[in-house]
Amino acid sequence: AKVGDVANTAASPDALKQKVAELNNAMIDEALAAETTRNAILDRVDTIQAAEAQVEETLDRAFVIIIAVSIVCVLIAIVAVWWVMRHLVTRALSRLSSALRAIANEEEAEVSDTDRSDEIGSLADGIQRFKAALSEIDEMRAQQEAERAQRERQLADKLSTLSSEIENGMGSRVS
Repeated sequence: AKVGDVANTAASPDALKQKVAELNNAMIDEALAAETTRNAILDRVDTIQAAEAQVEETLDRAFVIIIAVSIVCVLIAIVAVWWVMRHLVTRALSRLSSALRAIANEEEAEVSDTDRSDEIGSLADGIQRFKAALSEIDEMRAQQEAERAQRERQLADKLSTLSSEIENGMGSRVS
């Protein structure tokens, strides 16, 4: 537009030089403004790239932290399960096993954990019933043995009495 103004103006060479100088200055000003805008855009791009790099670095650190925390959580869970198994299950099973060994060896055994409401409690209750049944069987055996011994004494007494009668009866015939 300014070039068109210069062409339309029929002016002297000095006026043309003046107009060309003004146009050059205007072009230089616009070039400087464009360069300033370009530099501002490049600075903004650099800032954005630096922020992106920082975000990437933070994401990498966060990923490492998440993996480390996950590993720690898994290890804690493993230790917790081991502890629970060791304290709640293994020890109870060991006590029940000891009670069963004592019962098998016909020794006095204390069956614990019968008050639990889980599988260990069911096992303990079953062992307690087994122990009671064995005790009842032992009592029945002892009673049967006592009855057998009494029958043997009665039989021995009868045989002794019969033997005495036979001897007395034979002795009176022989004399």
